[in-house]
Amino acid sequence: ILFFGCYLLFSFNIYAQDNYKDEVELVTLDKVFFDGAFTSFFKGFNNQFTLSVVDIKNDVVFEIENPQLNTFVLENWFISANNTSSLFIFDKITKVMDTIADVRSFDLLSQKNQIIYTSKSDSITYLLDLKSGKVQSFGVIMNYKVSPNENELIYQDATHQIRYLDLKSNKETFIKDNAPNLKNAIWSVNSKQ
Repeated sequence: ILFFGCYLLFSFNIYAQDNYKDEVELVTLDKVFFDGAFTSFFKGFNNQFTLSVVDIKNDVVFEIENPQLNTFVLENWFISANNTSSLFIFDKITKVMDTIADVRSFDLLSQKNQIIYTSKSDSITYLLDLKSGKVQSFGVIMNYKVSPNENELIYQDATHQIRYLDLKSNKETFIKDNAPNLKNAIWSVNSKQ
């Protein structure tokens, strides 16, 4: 009887823990930003998560479903992505959350308050200036690397040519034909090579 009683108690404890885990909402702080006026945190349960961006002073909440775990804060913008290929840009001044859909990859040019991103469906790469809202298209780019000083871009086009682009002047220079994939390419720290 003692063995049976211990077995029942142990079984109930495991059952209760399993059910408790399924019902508990997990909340994890992500960032406090814009001089403490905003915060972001992940919340969810049963592997379904939401990223909440909260304007503390005005008690306004913006939510992003199925977020990726990386979030970024630039001068006046909070940037995040989700698992369905969307990029979310929250503007602290206008308090508007803009969405760019169909994003395969993106990089932040934090010194310049710009985002470079590539469309998933057609591989066209764009440069978005967050301050002006201006979007510049670079055409089909398979792979690219932004220089550490954020002034240059080396990329591989659809014909596997390697090209160099000066982002200040938009001057483009051909480098090499039929080159291997650029995914492992690394810029020098001083952006010279």
